[in-house]
Amino acid sequence: MRVLVTGSTGFVGSHATGALQRAGHSVRVLARVPARVPAVLGPLGLDADEIAAGDTTDVASVQVALDGCDAVVHRAAEIGVGVGSGPIGNANIEGARVVLGGAAARGIDPIVYTSSITVHLPCPDPVITPHGPRRYLVSRNYVSWAEWTALLGEATGREVAFTEVSAEDMLGLGRKFDELRAAGQVGLPPLSVEAAVVMNAGKPADDSATIGDFGVAYRPTVETFRDTLAWLAEAGRLPT
Repeated sequence: MRVLVTGSTGFVGSHATGALQRAGHSVRVLARVPARVPAVLGPLGLDADEIAAGDTTDVASVQVALDGCDAVVHRAAEIGVGVGSGPIGNANIEGARVVLGGAAARGIDPIVYTSSITVHLPCPDPVITPHGPRRYLVSRNYVSWAEWTALLGEATGREVAFTEVSAEDMLGLGRKFDELRAAGQVGLPPLSVEAAVVMNAGKPADDSATIGDFGVAYRPTVETFRDTLAWLAEAGRLPT
């Protein structure tokens, strides 16, 4: 199949591109800056079969990108992690409407849309459950923040110092940082009220359908920590 992938220069999108190509599919990527595609995919040993220039919110460029495609993987999204607050505006909503709506109008199937599990938070139920057909969650190995800290210590072989903070204090810090950012202060920790809400609202999720339908197997969390830390050190983002 010829598959249109948005967000191919991101973490999930780039690996989805590789998985699709290894499965024998042809991948066309939609990118606002086509020059970034080789720079991101190249280190992974990948190369897009086709590159369509355009933005997910631009109907005309999306329609051109959809021409001749048999399937769509929509992963493009704006995030605000670096500045501590979420994306400004409605680009994510409009982009989903344009890409998914355009694909559905053409009768393209399958259409795969991925998003953060945080869209379900805060959740009133003890376990986050997918609702509706063909909806899947990837959420195994849920751990509390205390367990997270212990796993980090196990991965590094060092004792990790930490201080327990209440949800109320986290929200208060988030509000204060939001106020300081609004006043123009820079260099603050990436914490906001929105981030504090998400960090305190995490819950396990039911991903039994994901495991049963796709045979997904999860690695031990501590292995993921070790690999992540090793990559960060190799990339010069952590002291060795």
